[in-house]
Amino acid sequence: MNLKKALKHDVQVAGKTIPTMILVGLFLVGGGSAALLTNFGTVSRTADVDQAVTFDGPETFEFSAVGGQSDYQTSTVTNHLNSSAPVRVISSVKNTPSTDKETTSGTSLETSSILLKNGKTYSVVNDDAGESSASFVMVDGTPAVRATASYEKEPDQAGEVSAGLFFNASGTLMNSSTQTPTTFTVDYQGSGQNVQKPDWIYAVVSTSDQDYMILDPTVEADSGAQVSWSGDGFTNGDAVVYEVSEVDSAQTKGDFQFGTRYGPSDGTDPVGPLNLHGAEIRYVGVGTGTNYDQSSHEIYYTGFQFNGEQLIKSGSDFNADLPSGESQIGTVADANLAAVPGDYTVGLNVTTQ
Repeated sequence: MNLKKALKHDVQVAGKTIPTMILVGLFLVGGGSAALLTNFGTVSRTADVDQAVTFDGPETFEFSAVGGQSDYQTSTVTNHLNSSAPVRVISSVKNTPSTDKETTSGTSLETSSILLKNGKTYSVVNDDAGESSASFVMVDGTPAVRATASYEKEPDQAGEVSAGLFFNASGTLMNSSTQTPTTFTVDYQGSGQNVQKPDWIYAVVSTSDQDYMILDPTVEADSGAQVSWSGDGFTNGDAVVYEVSEVDSAQTKGDFQFGTRYGPSDGTDPVGPLNLHGAEIRYVGVGTGTNYDQSSHEIYYTGFQFNGEQLIKSGSDFNADLPSGESQIGTVADANLAAVPGDYTVGLNVTTQ
């Protein structure tokens, strides 16, 4: 009853008389049209972006050129992605020394680079009577990896001396004889005492409980060699299989510890048969060397294909799909016999395609 009486009274506002009922209605309308929220909150985050491909090595190299000879430098390029990255590799001569001698037109210094996909050169000497090396050179205008090995002791005193190429191939599986076999094709030029071929092509494979090295002394040939393996049975043919250890820490062929041997027969009954169908291929490689006699070997590798993929790319300007992980680059400077003498600067640039 009191509320009714109150609402019937008038209220003075700015000299005007306004019924209380109208004033209350105005307050209700104002309260009903209050603004709505436009944002429930804002959250910010920091995006840390790392470089996908990194290059370990100087962009320029100083070469003290000798006419008619070559020199080289090595670098490492790393793809941090889980997939391949398209890159372009460019090598060039940055300067030519001045001279007061008469010159003719032509090129004093040529440069080229070799990319070893997930690969590197290696050399192993397990005895002070041996020598080995792996370097980058030019052969008739073509970039190549030069592997040398020599030994001076009698066979019964021999230790391992070798050099060559070593590639990470993790994730590939050995096929069976009913499928396309695992294949390797090597392009090379050979010389030396009784050697016209790579001394071996090899693969390191892993099963669920053991690691093995398949070692194949390749066929005699003047240039180029191809081998193919299936995963079913390694008791016949040229391939020799060894149980190996120290696989996870291996950096070269010489890092593996060899155990039981599986065929072909070396005068004793081989252990077998050994089935490696479905085994994971961890490493592949090719090398030259000796552990059996007094000899010297020299091989120039220009190509290495594994299951149809070329693992060696070369040239002064080329594109390549860079696999995940580390890859070695060798940059070669080849001086013309009549080159202008002096110090040359050679540049190496790895960019996106």
